[in-house]
Amino acid sequence: MTDCHSEIIQQLLVDLGLGVLRSAHPTSDWPVYATLMADIPDKAICIHDTEAQLDGRKMVDGENLEHKGFQVMVRAPFHEDGFAKAEAIRIALDQAVYDNVVTISSHTYSVHSVTRKGGILSLGRDVGSSDRQLFTINGIVSVSQLT
Repeated sequence: MTDCHSEIIQQLLVDLGLGVLRSAHPTSDWPVYATLMADIPDKAICIHDTEAQLDGRKMVDGENLEHKGFQVMVRAPFHEDGFAKAEAIRIALDQAVYDNVVTISSHTYSVHSVTRKGGILSLGRDVGSSDRQLFTINGIVSVSQLT
């Protein structure tokens, strides 16, 4: 795969209407970042790559089956806003992802499924003097490159 899976999940969340790409909507709330979240705006989402999960081998050719790990981090100025956005993302990952086609630049991917590794985690306040609240959702994704 050419693009990292955090970028694939980033585009998936944008396609599902859960956020926007900052480059396309510079003043909107809920921009979705991949790997590095900017300090502004207060309401933001960032996707991080995490540890993959090995799920055995194919019997035919011995290829390892690996599902890439990811973390969705949600930041908001108020606990209620952040939890509501994290809950909307949780529901979408559970119910709206089944062979979704995602396009990034000239590459197309099929996001076969997402499996969460648990519920929404509340991390408390953001580091520093901010009172912004942080939430995370961890999971693995089954993805294949189409073009």
